[in-house]
Order: sequence, then C-alpha cells, then structure tokens
Amino acid sequence: MVADAQVETVEQYRERMNAWSSTVVAAHQGNSLRWVTQVCHRTRAPLAHCMNVLSALPSADGYLTPLAELVFSKAAAIAREFEALLDEVHWADVFQEAGSSADPSQISAVIVLLSLANAQEFSRRVHKYVLTSPVQILWLTYSPPNVHCADRKRVVANLLSGKTSEPCLRKLVGLFRPELVEASKHGTLAVDVYAFLFELRRSWVGDTQEQEGANSILSAMVQRAPNIEQSLLSSRLTLKKSLLARKSAIARKVANASGRTSGPAASRMAVAQLRDECAAQVGSKRFLDIDHRPERWSPPVPPPMPFLAAKKVKIAVLPIDSWCASYHKRFVDHFTPGDITVACFLQYAKGPNARRWGDKCWLCTTKFRRTINMVVCETSVAGNPENPAGVATPKRKPTSLSVCRPYEFQSSYEFLCSLYDILHDGPPIVLSTRTGPTAQPALNQP
Repeated sequence: MVADAQVETVEQYRERMNAWSSTVVAAHQGNSLRWVTQVCHRTRAPLAHCMNVLSALPSADGYLTPLAELVFSKAAAIAREFEALLDEVHWADVFQEAGSSADPSQISAVIVLLSLANAQEFSRRVHKYVLTSPVQILWLTYSPPNVHCADRKRVVANLLSGKTSEPCLRKLVGLFRPELVEASKHGTLAVDVYAFLFELRRSWVGDTQEQEGANSILSAMVQRAPNIEQSLLSSRLTLKKSLLARKSAIARKVANASGRTSGPAASRMAVAQLRDECAAQVGSKRFLDIDHRPERWSPPVPPPMPFLAAKKVKIAVLPIDSWCASYHKRFVDHFTPGDITVACFLQYAKGPNARRWGDKCWLCTTKFRRTINMVVCETSVAGNPENPAGVATPKRKPTSLSVCRPYEFQSSYEFLCSLYDILHDGPPIVLSTRTGPTAQPALNQP
C-alpha cells in the first residue's frame, strides 16, 4: 500500500510538472510574458524612486536628510508619479508590443490594477505617515527661524489645537508653548527652539539600521533595569545615540589624522562636544542654571492616574462599531482585489436617510490581512432615453469607470463606517451582486 501511494504521488507530481512546463513554454512562445513583465517593472518605478530617496546620504550641512526630503517634496512627487501611470500616453509601446492578438481592455485592466496596488501600498506604508504627526514637525525647520513660513504656521496651529495624541508632541508643546504661540502668529520661530528641532532633524534617520540599533539599546537597558520609567528610558536612549554618533565621527577623524585611536579618549571628547552644543543651543547662562540644579537628577514624577474601582470595567461598544463588525467579515470574504464594489449593490436605505449614490464606486486594490483596501472611482453607463445622463442605477450596471484624482484610498472598515448613517435603518445588506465584466478599469485618454 505504501509503494502504491508513493507511485501515485510521483505520477501526480509528474503531471503537475508537465502542466507547469507546458504553461511556461506557451507563455514564452507568446508575447504576453513580455508586456506583462514591462507593466510590472514600470508600475513599481515610483516605489524604486522612494527607496532611492530613503537610501541617499544626507547633505554635508545636514539640511537635507532622506526623511526631511521625503516630507518636504518627494512624497508628493512620488504620489503624482503613481497618478501619471494611469495616462494612456505612457503605455503606447506596451500596446504595440502586445500586438493585435491581445485584448486592449485586458491590458488596460492589468495596468490599472497593478498601478493602484503599488500606489495603495505606498499610501499605506509611507505617504500616510508623512502627512501626519510626528514627522510633520520637520516643517518647523523648513525655513530659517527669522523667515515667515506658512507651512510652519499650519503645523504649529495643529499642535496647539490639542488634537494630537502623540506623547512626544504633547511634551514639545508643554516645553515650548510660548514660542509656538508666537510662531502661530508670525510664522517665525525662536532661534533656540529652531536649533533644537534642527538637531532632531539631523539625527532623525528613520532607516532600518537606525531602528534595529535603537531596539538593541532598549533591550539592553530594560534587562539591566526592568523597572525603569519610560521618560528616563527615552532620555538615556537619546543620549546614547547622540554620544555614539559623535564618538564614531571623532574616532574616524583621529584615526585619519594620526593612524591610531583610543576608545575612552573618543568617549570623553564626545561628551565634551555634546555638552558644548547643548550650552550653545540653550545659552550659556541658562545651561549653567540647569546644570547646577540638584533636582534634575531626581526621578521624574509619574503622572496622576485616575482611580479605578476593583470591579470589571465594561468597554462601551458604539452602535456603528457593532453594525460595521457584523458585515465586515462577510464583506472581506466576498471581495478580492480586482472586484468593483458599486454602491448600488448594497441596496438603498429606506426612510428619511435614503440616498442615491449616483456615479460613485470603489475598486478593490489589495487585501491586507483581514482588510480590503479600495480606491474611489467614478462610473458611467451608456445613455438611453430613460437614462440620458448615464447614471448607474440598481438595474443598470456601469460600463466604464475612471479613478478619481488625487487618489482616495479607503479600507473596507472605513467604507462600511461611511455607509452607517445611510444604511443602518434600511434593509439588511445583500452581498451577492457585483458589476461583473461589464465595467473594466480603463486608462485615461489623452
């Protein structure tokens, strides 16, 4: 029996390999492999551009670091590159390479889906964080401190509004509130605050090697002092990273000059250099006042914690959360990347909240864990005497769609939350209707 099972397994493996080899040979004999490879390469070109920006070395004066350059200009430029991929004029050679035997609508659909999948990954992993805190504080150092800067005013106004939940940004506002209030009025910034933030900008690398190095230092400190406070841990990590960077630079400089170096001597020189820089930034008198305060060595006072009674705490669940959770799993299981989620399939709500969705739809781009990522599109149908405007209705499926610019990406949960006010009083959602092949994502005509 075992021998028969082994022979059968070998035969099945041989059949699979024969089918695979036949498919590979057929792909090489046709021209589909060539144009698909070109499409895959070009749609990932903006991601390669992003990697090149993050891999670049900072400028000699420290003004342009990879992260600062990404925040100031490169992130928006890469987003525009993704949007330009949907212009048909950039793909004329691909359509010519495919020949008359290939279906142009299929080629357009592949280009659109691959472009949107890569654009959504860039938006989720990079662009979303560049547009939010805490990296937005780099705009405070975009212009010299005595020059009016509209972007600086915008970011400072957001910090002072109290809407941010980032602990480091709240600490920054607490330390420099008077200076930030003046910056929100005049667009300029105090020199000492600018020097502090500029030093932060120079040391804020943000690459994988920097993160791994910080994680190693954190692990070592936590093992040596398991009960260390978070504020003290953050201060020691910042101090160690600053001293290590200066120690390495001093050791290289001494080695190049004399051919020999000393670790303890480089450490003492790094401490002295950091002390002098701190004194220059905050002012000599103010630095000496801080340096001579004995209470600065005392442990930080923990923030007051609200009293919690010794009973089970019941977490409040909002109606919108329970409503969205009841449909989210079925929604994610029902759709896959490439499906077109037209709003009319959701059934219209009844009552005063009823609303026609018109020409809006959502194209599923990628699937990340238990979440479908989508992009907002506009649809149209062929006009007729009953529907001259070409508006999608529950009985008329759209015949073409175009992606809205700039791209508007949404997760499946955010999509369902946007429907709550309209549909929660209506009939149950029926996840059974798709647009099918009648609507294909197409490139933008010149």
